[in-house]
Amino acid sequence: MIDFSSKKFILFDLDGTLFNTLPDLAVSINVMLQQLNLSPLSFEQVKGFIGNGSRNLVRRCLMNSGEDPEKAHALFYEYYRQHCAEKTVPYPGVMDFLNKNFRAAVLTNKPIVPTRRILSHFGLLGRFEFVLGGDSTLERKPSPAGIEYILNSAKVEKKEALMIGDDLPDLFASKAAGIDSVMLLKGFGKAEEILSHFPENSVEHFPELLNLFS
Repeated sequence: MIDFSSKKFILFDLDGTLFNTLPDLAVSINVMLQQLNLSPLSFEQVKGFIGNGSRNLVRRCLMNSGEDPEKAHALFYEYYRQHCAEKTVPYPGVMDFLNKNFRAAVLTNKPIVPTRRILSHFGLLGRFEFVLGGDSTLERKPSPAGIEYILNSAKVEKKEALMIGDDLPDLFASKAAGIDSVMLLKGFGKAEEILSHFPENSVEHFPELLNLFS
């Protein structure tokens, strides 16, 4: 496991990592599906479709219905951006972890408006030096561009940086950027897929991570 004492700057994914955003995502997806006269999905079905941004989530939830994915995404996003913090909660251990002494950033494929709204709702926006969403960078994860931009702007060496995420885009982006990562296996990503790519460090979620970071 990583020597956390050498890590001065931590980049966090958001959905499935810092926050359980599934309830608000699932409700918003089902509002969209209702507007399109399509059958609703269970929370677990929606969870299985999360990954690589909201447009991909919407496309998967349409399940070859023939509906225009851009129109569907507009319906989803109009509702979600207004209701994104109603049922969303931080995972156990997250608040305690963020109280520790390190510099931090959020790098997510989620659109920037709901990202900032969620962080603001929980009083965390000021905790992060950088907050980048999927529509505020030229290249989203698994591209390393967001990581490299943040580290260059923060004047942080790669050996001092760490990415914490819960899905393959986080793992691939950190590897491509040449920084260490910790993968959370109880987030939204599929643990068996993550482990099949041999992450150097993995834990269940933040309570276990808290015990390692002193």
